Amino acid sequence: MRKVIDCQPVGYTILVELLTAQEALGTQIHIDDSQQLKIAPQAYILKIGPFVKEEKDYNFNVGDRVVLAGNFTPIPEIPHLGNRKLAIVEPHAIKAVLIEGEEVSELLLAKNSPLLIV
Repeated sequence: MRKVIDCQPVGYTILVELLTAQEALGTQIHIDDSQQLKIAPQAYILKIGPFVKEEKDYNFNVGDRVVLAGNFTPIPEIPHLGNRKLAIVEPHAIKAVLIEGEEVSELLLAKNSPLLIV
């Protein structure tokens, strides 16, 4: 059997890289991925299928961090695409694009920077 070396989404599908629970919460405390958290899954968009017109029909692009809802199809591990789990989702499963800012550790190191707890 040959090893899977890449994945190209087809039709109206999107390849995403799922964030771990620890990454999604933005904490340095270790959280086991098997724990049930009351937070929607988050992912980065890696590739977009040819029929999805992201700039016209949707407000997301490759590289965006998104919130997912519903089901997704797991994909085999592909080393050059990162160490996180991969999945195929449909565009309607993407519920929001998250806007990322500075790292929390960078904010804490900045002088006269108030600590924001969200």
